[in-house]
Amino acid sequence: MSIMWKKVLLAAALAAFATTAVMADDLPSFDTPSDNSIPGFGDESGSLPGFESDSGSASSSSFGAASSALAISGEGGASSRWFLAGASDIEDRAVQMDPYFRLNFSYSGSIGEVEAKLKVNERILKDNPEDVIDELTLRAYLGDFVLEAGKMKLVWGKGDKVHVLDNFNSDDYSDFIFPDYIDRRIAVPMVHVAYNMDNGMRLEGAYTPYMTGTRYASSGPWVPERTLLDAYQAANKTAKENPLYGSSYTEPTLGSFSATKLYGIYKDNLPDTRTLKYGQFGLRATGTVGSFDWGASYFYGRMKDSSIHSEELVRMLLNAGSPANVAVGQLYDYDRMQVFGLEGATVVGGFNFRAELGYFLTDDVDGDDPYVHNNSLQWVFGFDRDLPWNNLNVNIQTQGKYILHGDDVKDNGVGDVDYNGEKAWVQNRLVLDITDSWMHEKLKPELKLVWNIELEDVVVMPQVSYQLMEGLDVSLAGLYIYSGDNGQFYDFKDNSFVQVGAVYKF
Repeated sequence: MSIMWKKVLLAAALAAFATTAVMADDLPSFDTPSDNSIPGFGDESGSLPGFESDSGSASSSSFGAASSALAISGEGGASSRWFLAGASDIEDRAVQMDPYFRLNFSYSGSIGEVEAKLKVNERILKDNPEDVIDELTLRAYLGDFVLEAGKMKLVWGKGDKVHVLDNFNSDDYSDFIFPDYIDRRIAVPMVHVAYNMDNGMRLEGAYTPYMTGTRYASSGPWVPERTLLDAYQAANKTAKENPLYGSSYTEPTLGSFSATKLYGIYKDNLPDTRTLKYGQFGLRATGTVGSFDWGASYFYGRMKDSSIHSEELVRMLLNAGSPANVAVGQLYDYDRMQVFGLEGATVVGGFNFRAELGYFLTDDVDGDDPYVHNNSLQWVFGFDRDLPWNNLNVNIQTQGKYILHGDDVKDNGVGDVDYNGEKAWVQNRLVLDITDSWMHEKLKPELKLVWNIELEDVVVMPQVSYQLMEGLDVSLAGLYIYSGDNGQFYDFKDNSFVQVGAVYKF
């Protein structure tokens, strides 16, 4: 990289940090690392569909005169879940309560605007208080240019809540795949600039001085316990078989480790990603030809799911005798990657088609490094269609991945980061969303399904909501999980539940 480009990137980083410092002046925990990602659960798209609706406000109210530029909206809600497994007596089944509150502010000036979104729930207050500020965006309109800076979420790609080209933000899976896609994304300090050309094309550039990894629950039913434990069990088996140590190796009692303790060990061995080493940038061009919307993009950054260096873990177990004593910051890292993407959307015969295709280039071009992900092709293809019965809409999307050099991926006893028990180097996910509405859109049934075909697991999520009065909805929902031994959702196969909830939007 030339000296000039280094100066440009450094200037952008300083601008982003300056903006972030203004935002976080009164938030004591804003600079606390929150990178909690685990390999094997999500993929780099971070794009499982949510269960609840978008959190956009149903209405907004203004202070002062009707033409006032200051507006406020928000919502509050709560849900109660009854888990269907874990006890022989129904009275002993686990119950989970989840209240939350959102408040959105916006102010529009003559050439710019400010938007702030605040979010509060128990998980945020306990584990990530910096996320009380969900987003804060400063936006300036400068002729054909739009300049944005702040703590932001940026969505790239034509998919509908299912993406492979949306790589700047990661996902918060601390409540599994809830809430909806954009609400599940974790905002990061960002500078974004867009240029609207006379011919209808739009050019974009974005830079983040650092990244956050995928976040998982630190306690409770959504901790991916097996994923955490498998790495230590495999390394322990290899350490015991090491001929240089023989009977002198002290085997740690891995089975006595709670999920919370395992998660703590894992988190302590993640790198600090709030450095310029983990910065990200990207370029994107979009336009329209006839009825076809197209786009092309480039992303340079990191994968959001961490890779474990299993050989290093074996050495640590041999030297320390227990995963509780392993050194910090050496086991996990986030693979560097570049993504070259194409996207498109069009309407044909009432079908709304959309597609994304990305080539993921990592440092393991030859596929012979077991601790770095292989290159891959990833895609999204789908459509939605309004059917001629009531207000019925069907949305079907497929998301896929082809791991290059898959034949070179081996189950070496310690762990190749690309290995899965099914040896599925082509992986496909089917996402189905069926919605309808009745009684002047007061009664809304919905059914969502996620099927990881090769990895053999399924999530089914039915829901029906009813508007009791303007702004107030109540709902009855459920979640059913089936997973095979190598399924992506194996850790949560006993977490099916029934849920009732209410939300008020203003």
